[in-house]
Amino acid sequence: MPRSISGSTGAVLRTMGGGSRWALLLSAALLSACTCASDPPVASQRAGQTEGSRGAPSRCAIGSAQQTLHASSEASAGDATSDLFAIELGPAIVGEQGYWVPWLSGDGRKSTAGLTALKPDLSASSSATLGIVHWDAAPPRVVALANDAVLAIVPDADASGDSYRVARVQGNEVTWGSEIDGGRDEASGFDVAATADGALLVWDDFISERAMGAIVGASLDHEGHIRGGLRQFSPPASDAEAPRVAAHAGGYWLAWLSVSLQPAEEVTASHSEPMAMRATRRWIEVLRLDAAGQPQGEPITASSPDAMVQSFDLQAGHDGSALLSWREDFSNAGTSGGRVFVGRLTAGGDVERHAVDGEKFGGTLPTLLFDPRPPSGVPHAWLTLESAAGDSALAALSPMGRPLEVLGGGIGLGVASVLGALNGQLLLARPKGRDVVFLLARCGYQPAAPRPDGGA
Repeated sequence: MPRSISGSTGAVLRTMGGGSRWALLLSAALLSACTCASDPPVASQRAGQTEGSRGAPSRCAIGSAQQTLHASSEASAGDATSDLFAIELGPAIVGEQGYWVPWLSGDGRKSTAGLTALKPDLSASSSATLGIVHWDAAPPRVVALANDAVLAIVPDADASGDSYRVARVQGNEVTWGSEIDGGRDEASGFDVAATADGALLVWDDFISERAMGAIVGASLDHEGHIRGGLRQFSPPASDAEAPRVAAHAGGYWLAWLSVSLQPAEEVTASHSEPMAMRATRRWIEVLRLDAAGQPQGEPITASSPDAMVQSFDLQAGHDGSALLSWREDFSNAGTSGGRVFVGRLTAGGDVERHAVDGEKFGGTLPTLLFDPRPPSGVPHAWLTLESAAGDSALAALSPMGRPLEVLGGGIGLGVASVLGALNGQLLLARPKGRDVVFLLARCGYQPAAPRPDGGA
């Protein structure tokens, strides 16, 4: 597990490991703002433009404040079976008090799950360990609740299948809720979202009777306890995987990838082995749910119906619409490159799609980041991208998800994960040996002139 978080003053936050799977020790330390040296501001090289761009150069500048999440000295650094990086980060969330970043740290055989909270200016941090997980578990996912509380979902696995442990974290108090059986799909994806009345946990599972994937889920209260039983959300005829869920004022948006399979041409079926199958289409379907998690209508296709979507993201817009980003390529699943799109699905079922043009992109997930408090002249949202050269790229988006400008590679962010946006700044994470360094950056764009039709 990560053993400390440190700032530039040399103050160190130490977390102590425990042998119990259920043990959780929450430690906190207030650290002075970092004054250590960092990368100097670098002017961007504008790689392309989309609708709204007026050709002015954009810039990204990295500040001096930083925090470091230190890897455990207990990890087997010289072991060939160890992971390349000791820490794997999960999706971060943003709230009034700053950022929450979930993580895993381990040696490739078992890992410790945890959660790090960072102040908006990186002047302070706290860290919690969330127990030991086994096999090839994914990092936790977290969702913000009222009064600065967080609901954390910790996935785990053993020979009997997957499970999800639920914990509520608020200040120095941690309360464990339900542990939910998640099925036997080794490659399962999961997500969680919360409204003012409860939360919804979803994951994909493999239905052996139909030899197809399905999206399953459960409602939770804000204490992390399950409400009712498990439910299947995807239609019985859909082969569904990789769910995402986002909350809005009236309920939830639930999205997944539907897959169309056909026999691989180069493989001939035998009596002893089933015929190999390959995906010919992977498209995004979105289902609107009410606050109780009950479906409202039928799933809507958000991407092109003949697409081969490699990865996607989902967020709820401020007006209750669903905003999506995705990368599609007609090569086999898992390839890099292809085209990137953003789309908006209204409550009435209308779909708007926009291509993010400008340069060739790498193979990472195009992630939507919304700034809850953007200063004047700063985009309300960003789309994180990877340039073909491997460094970080961005696209500035309007509140409705319309691309404003593409900031391509060479904008000064280097090789980093862009985790969140708050107060006009972006939270970055960079690997440093087996540690992770958190930094803040400011990126600008040329504001678009108002559109004649008044659109955003």
